[in-house]
Formats: sequence, structure tokens, C-alpha cells
Amino acid sequence: MEDYHTTHNIYTVNDSKYLVRILKEPLLIRQNEVIVHSAAADKFIAPKIYHHQHTKEFSLIIMDFIPESTLSLEQAKDYYTIDFIARKVKSIQELDLNFTLRTRNLFTVIIENYEKIKNKNLIIDPIFEEILDKVKIIYQKFENNARPLVISHNDLHPRNIFFTGTDVIIIDWEMVGFNDQFYDLAVYSLCACLNEKDDFYLLKQYLQKDPCSDDMQHFNIVKLLARVTYVFSTFEFLNHIPEVLSVESFNNFEYYENIFAQDSTANSSELLLALGVSQLQLFLEEYKSFKI
Repeated sequence: MEDYHTTHNIYTVNDSKYLVRILKEPLLIRQNEVIVHSAAADKFIAPKIYHHQHTKEFSLIIMDFIPESTLSLEQAKDYYTIDFIARKVKSIQELDLNFTLRTRNLFTVIIENYEKIKNKNLIIDPIFEEILDKVKIIYQKFENNARPLVISHNDLHPRNIFFTGTDVIIIDWEMVGFNDQFYDLAVYSLCACLNEKDDFYLLKQYLQKDPCSDDMQHFNIVKLLARVTYVFSTFEFLNHIPEVLSVESFNNFEYYENIFAQDSTANSSELLLALGVSQLQLFLEEYKSFKI
């Protein structure tokens, strides 16, 4: 989701533009973000950093301003772009870091977000109860086929990705941490609205071989969990839902996601509601084919 805990300012020096990012998250998150962003920039994954505070605060980064627009869904679906994404995810996982990152447990994150939503007394709580029951079943499958924990961006949606024409640059590293091997790929897939054929190609490029049935099954499980994480994190930003709400009226996630991806200021409650409900619909549809 969009970063609500930073401030961005753009400055021009000698006809070159630079972005100053003011970090306001808790210290450990700021520290992780700065260090991992620096390491990623050295591998041409993230924008080049010219300065960051070396004090214990870790609250400021000065980096390249990327003039291009973030990925449209059309670009995100293109196999040329998918090739880049698969390589970048692999490069993120191979970053050489000399400190310990936090581990992002998918079930714990979902439960934490669920509790935050429950405290708001939103009117679709019964649906969330149903989803939570399904998540418990899915997560058991996930644990039975656990993959390695790797360094993950954890928020790899098109709004955080720039395509320069010859490369892909990834921004906003505040959610970085250890996660399942396929998590970044799954988040990209669901936010780019990839289909089964696209997912197969994405995994093939990442694995550098045809994914086996176990690979695809695990990827689909991670994608289901990522959908719930996306739904809950979206609703976490809402404080009100109309009393008359037709869940079926928000069934075109790709339409709403394309708006969200292309406009960094598109954060209205109406759009977030549409994103959350339409993504919820996709989860329920995909769960029907989930094999217990």
C-alpha cells in the first residue's frame, strides 16, 4: 500500500532533480529501510542514494528522482517487464547484509490487521470472520510446504516500480524483511492482475526452469495469503463503510488497481473501499478451487 509514514520533497540542483525522503517510522524500520535501500541501490535495484543520515536517527535519504511514471498494468503484464521483475526479486534475495532483518510471518500479519479492523466495528466484519476461517486452513497447507525465508521487499506493487525502458527501479523499502521465497512474486502477480499463464512464466523466469506442480501449488497458496494481507491492509486505512454496501458491485479489481497504480495521489476512501472489496471477491473465487 501507499506509504503514509514518510514525506517526499523534490529539489533541483544544477539542473538535476533529487528526492529527499523524510522517514517517520519507528527507528528499527527506518534503519532497515536505509541500509537495505543502500544495498539495493548498489545492485541497481533501487534509486541511487547520495546521502543518508549516519546518526542513530536514520530519518533522511537524498536519492535520485525517477522522472518516469510508475508501472501501468499494461506494462506490468508485459513479459519483457516480468523478466526484469523475476531478476530483481532474485537480486533482492541475494543481497549481502550484515545485520538481522525482521521476519514477516504471514499469518501473524493477517491476524494483526484483522484485529485493527475489528476494533473499528466496520459493517462487513462477518465476511472477515469467514475469511479468517479460510486463512487458517490455507496457512496449514502453507506450513506443510514451507519454502526458504529470504529477503523480501514485501510491497512489490506497480506503484512502487518504475520502468525506465531499459531497467526496473524499485522504491519504498520500509516493509523489507524476511518472508517466503515466493511472496514478492505473489504480490506482484496479484497487483499486476496476472493470469495463470503469466504466473507460470513469472515463476519460470525466477526459477530459471519450468516450475513443477509443487512450485505452482505453493505459489498459489502464497498468493491467496497475499490477497488477504492486501484486503486487510486496505481496510485498515478505512474508518467508515456505507451502511448499504453491495459487495457484488465492486467486482472489477483490475479497473480499480489500474487507477491506484498510475496515480500516487489516488488514496480516497471510495477507491480503497473498491480495491479492498473487489480483491476480497477474487480471494473468495480462488478459494473455491483451493484443495484442502
